[in-house]
Amino acid sequence: MFHATGVGQHEILYENSAARIIEALLYNFDFDDFYGHKIRPLKPAHTKFLDEHVIPLLEGGKGHIWIQGSASRIGTSDWNMTLSQVREGSVQAYLLDNGVNADQIEVNAVGSSLTAHHALDDDRDRSVLIWVYPNIDHKPPTKKVPKRPKTSTTFRIAVDGSYPPLWKRHHDHISWGGKIVKKIVKKLPISARDIPFIIWDTTNNLACKYIYIGVEFGFDLSIGSSLPEPHGPWTDFTTEKAIGCWQFGRDGRLTTMGDWKTAATYIHIETPAGVKNVHAKIQLGIAVKGAQGSTTLAGDFDLMSRPEPFGGP
Repeated sequence: MFHATGVGQHEILYENSAARIIEALLYNFDFDDFYGHKIRPLKPAHTKFLDEHVIPLLEGGKGHIWIQGSASRIGTSDWNMTLSQVREGSVQAYLLDNGVNADQIEVNAVGSSLTAHHALDDDRDRSVLIWVYPNIDHKPPTKKVPKRPKTSTTFRIAVDGSYPPLWKRHHDHISWGGKIVKKIVKKLPISARDIPFIIWDTTNNLACKYIYIGVEFGFDLSIGSSLPEPHGPWTDFTTEKAIGCWQFGRDGRLTTMGDWKTAATYIHIETPAGVKNVHAKIQLGIAVKGAQGSTTLAGDFDLMSRPEPFGGP
């Protein structure tokens, strides 16, 4: 039979807001809260937690959430499974009502199957366990909760020696587009270019590939250039908070002054909200025959691959 159990409680098990990660337990749901087959609203403390800590991480389709409902040992297995389904369903419904898309959510109910050695009515068993992780590859969440994404504050960046397959045909369009831009604005020193980069998480030995795409203002007295092989020189940089190697961009800017040997470049890369953007002096390693100098008018730094194991140079 239903009875109220007081204020809803929560415990944050792990949180990294910069990387858009949180793992938490919402507990002390009312006892028998589906008694009479009546759906009861979430407790205010639980909705407040979802509003402040969970929904912001899911806005704009940027995250996935896994929701697991649970019940205490009192009652039959079938009824406890129903209670856990109702609890995870209540959290899911609240998220949907507040702008989270259905394809960002994966739900599971475990009844009282995880409570065999607990007290008969432990308030932490009348609960919903949630995991919120960033959407790395823009696909619906898997059925199984994945491992927590790895993050770091120590990275290296270098120009890649080849264009990712995903981008190769677009590179050809950029090259033609650059020629068209020059014809249209031939009296102005404006050009378009794209450069492949690797960002290496040196803590976890993971790397992602990126493409810088920019419309630039400057001069070009060169007669050609070529990418370094297999990649350019590495530049170390750090972030003030731990993030994933897939979380850089989209805004990116380059300021370059070069000669026939190499180009000395200052790079700016956007980072997640709450983390200072990256500003670093790097060596592109791109051989330039002649001289170039430019600064970005508008630029993107776009992710081209999910994190892959990387052992370094």
